[in-house]
Amino acid sequence: MDYQYIRVLGEGAFSRVYLAEDGVGTRFACKVSRETKMLKREAEILSCLYHPLFPAYIDYQEREGMGRLVMEYIPGKSLGQIMRARGRLSPRQAMGMAKELTEGLGYLHERGAGILYRDLKPENIMVCEDGHIKLIDFGCASYRDAQDGAKVGTPGFSPPEQLEEGGIPGFYSDVYSLGKTLQSVMNMGGKCRFKRKKYAGDWGRGSVRRKPGREERQCRRRLERLVGEAAHTDPRRRPQDMAEVALILTGKRKKEHGVICEKNIWESNYKNSCSLPSI
Repeated sequence: MDYQYIRVLGEGAFSRVYLAEDGVGTRFACKVSRETKMLKREAEILSCLYHPLFPAYIDYQEREGMGRLVMEYIPGKSLGQIMRARGRLSPRQAMGMAKELTEGLGYLHERGAGILYRDLKPENIMVCEDGHIKLIDFGCASYRDAQDGAKVGTPGFSPPEQLEEGGIPGFYSDVYSLGKTLQSVMNMGGKCRFKRKKYAGDWGRGSVRRKPGREERQCRRRLERLVGEAAHTDPRRRPQDMAEVALILTGKRKKEHGVICEKNIWESNYKNSCSLPSI
């Protein structure tokens, strides 16, 4: 099938992503690269995933040494863009996001021999118009037992075992990146404590800072505990899989009652349910 490119959505060292349309006006995201081996691996991984956290696979083509991966187009903005424009997330918002990421990454790790995402960061998290999130860009993803030994990921978010020689990435590597991502969007200090700044939903004239309630304090404590454990440089001191992370998020690890923060990330004490805010 032929696609008409409308505009560039993003660009990396080895690829470019276009917003494209087919003959009937349906929109897609098309990732184009001359690194066909790498792009084909990304297409193979994406084609076997059926989970709401990930964009749907549509097609893969190769022509004249150029590969093209066609995927579901995700309208919205990256979490990185939103943070730069509006400030950090509230604890409840961060808990909602962490819950979606934990479920999706757990699904990824359970596929076959296990798939490692290996590049979790705010720029790869899209906030959709309904407030839920999608995880995009599988350029660094690989099967756990079929890694090529290359250094992959993003400094500041990827663990040492991905960025240094001799490291052995595993499911615990994505756990580290989840912890560092939460630390970033919450603007937490080096001792895993929240800095006192406005939340993303607490903006505008006449806005009133609410006194933290019991549920928010629970979210705060659990997020601090999660980041503190997940962000250890030593993999042996981190939770080893997303099931352990989920126990921290829900409080069941300490036999606390109830599961909190079932809503999407734009529903919190500071922002009513709404579509993606304009920036």
